[in-house]
Amino acid sequence: MVATGGGTPIRKENRTFFQKESFTVYLEVSFEEFLKRTGEDDARPLLKLPRKELEAIYENRLPVYRTLGRLIKTCGKSQENITEEIMSLLGTG
Repeated sequence: MVATGGGTPIRKENRTFFQKESFTVYLEVSFEEFLKRTGEDDARPLLKLPRKELEAIYENRLPVYRTLGRLIKTCGKSQENITEEIMSLLGTG
């Protein structure tokens, strides 16, 4: 299992890997949830951008992320429920 950085799927050559050579699950979160989870992380340079610019990046990337494989919308779900959905997609749940 590999968790990639947010910009990784944006590069076309990487999308081919996600779409054709891997089993990919995109765990979608709202922009607000994204900020809650990452807002204090100084190791993420993009988080230093103004909120409006950061939200534009988020919105522009969503359509790409949604084409990469299986989609699980995580808002309002527990970690256990998300895990169960992933296991179900893998055929082990």
